[in-house]
Amino acid sequence: MDIQYSLLKDALVFVSTAGAGVVAYWLMEQLPALEELMPMWKRYTAFVLAFIVACAGYAGLMVMQYVALPGVWPTDWRLWVETFFAVGAGAILASQVVHAKDL
Repeated sequence: MDIQYSLLKDALVFVSTAGAGVVAYWLMEQLPALEELMPMWKRYTAFVLAFIVACAGYAGLMVMQYVALPGVWPTDWRLWVETFFAVGAGAILASQVVHAKDL
């Protein structure tokens, strides 16, 4: 078994799912301009960052051929959009579940 192969794949899977929220909130803490935002705008910024990070992680999975491509690019562009939307929306949902506060 190739340890690097499985480690890279696992890292990309983590970043393209719940890990996107972890990375997004970490980025929020590292960038001073984002620290000064109002709470509502911080949350929306975290959504956008999680979406971007998750899509980048999934693109990495496709580049490394760990997952199949959604379709042929010029003809199946809607399938690509739907795939990336599902990945990004799933990451936002996962980050909200992970960071949910008890009421």
